Amino acid sequence: MCLPNCDPLKQDCPGSDLCLPNPNDPANFLCVLDASGEEGQAFDPCEYANTCDPGLICVSPEFAGECDPAALGCCLPYCDNTLEPADCPGQGLQCIPWFDLGTAPPGLEKLGLCGIPRP
Repeated sequence: MCLPNCDPLKQDCPGSDLCLPNPNDPANFLCVLDASGEEGQAFDPCEYANTCDPGLICVSPEFAGECDPAALGCCLPYCDNTLEPADCPGQGLQCIPWFDLGTAPPGLEKLGLCGIPRP
C-alpha cells in the first residue's frame, strides 16, 4: 500500500486523514486514517498514533503536566519552532524541535512538538 507524504504543520492530507511520522522512516511523514472519533483533543489519553485529532500526535505523557501519567500516551500538538513565543497550550510547554539541529529533512526544519523539555 502506498500512502502519500505530508507536512505535519500543514496537515495537508486528503479528507480527514492525519499526518503522522512514518514508522519505517522517521524522517518522513505520511497520511493515515483518523481513528480519534470524539476523543483525541490536546491532553487526551491515547494508545495509538492515529487516535489523536489532526495536528496532534500520541506521545509519552511525561511531556505535559496536564496528561494522565498512568496513560500509555497523550495527545500533544505539533508546533512551529521558529515562532516566539511558541503557540503551545498548557502550563510550561515549549516548542521542542522534532529533529536534532542540522538533521531535519528539507521542508521540516520548523517542525516541533509542544512539551516540557527534558533535561
